[in-house]
Amino acid sequence: MFSRRPYPRMNRGRQAGLPPGPEGGYEAWWRADDLSAVGDGNPITTWVDRTGNYTLTKSGAGSLIWNESDATANNQPSVTQSGSAIATVSIDLSGTDQVHVFVAGYGGGGASTRVCVEHTDSSASVNGFGLFALSGTVNMGRHFGDVGDSQQRLTVADTAVNQILELNSDKGRAAAEAKLFVDGIPFDTQAADSNNTNNFTSDTLNVFARSGISLEWGGGIEEIVLYTTASLAGRPGTLAYLKSRYGIA
Repeated sequence: MFSRRPYPRMNRGRQAGLPPGPEGGYEAWWRADDLSAVGDGNPITTWVDRTGNYTLTKSGAGSLIWNESDATANNQPSVTQSGSAIATVSIDLSGTDQVHVFVAGYGGGGASTRVCVEHTDSSASVNGFGLFALSGTVNMGRHFGDVGDSQQRLTVADTAVNQILELNSDKGRAAAEAKLFVDGIPFDTQAADSNNTNNFTSDTLNVFARSGISLEWGGGIEEIVLYTTASLAGRPGTLAYLKSRYGIA
């Protein structure tokens, strides 16, 4: 596991009446509020996480736009994606076989596959993980390992609705290595469940699209919280914060 000191909750800039933030111990936390200096409706080129260690950098044609008040996101700030714009940052996950990632956001709907976040190495079928919307009506969380694919899927009415997507991955689990939660509800539609044993890797976290700029999200993201443990002990606090903030029952 990582030796880096866990980061505590950070409350600066918090709006009155909102919970203080996610549970501590996260590896990275991106929050759209922190981009307010660019001004409503303007494009962003970088997005620094709250630990200060990771900076997402925009690339590709199209735009990433900061919105001061996004009606789809309970009138909270968001970053919306258009064209083939993508944001990437290198993150070393080679010290762990576990990740837990929360994403508050909404996809573009429609008939195409869309990628919300994906950590992809040079061979995604060995170490990668990601959260996707398939055909606009299926949420999927998955990871790959030395044995194969582990994934869960959930059919929903429309992924263009703001949601809290969670992927809880533990390659040391005897079964259901990848667990998917949507708005805090667990799902056990196990489309694949390999018994992997290897760690993740040091490679690129892609946000808003897949590596190589394809399968664009086409929607908005308000927050991303990444943990390098699959323990569910601290999950209730992070989930409560996100649900309260984005008006999700």
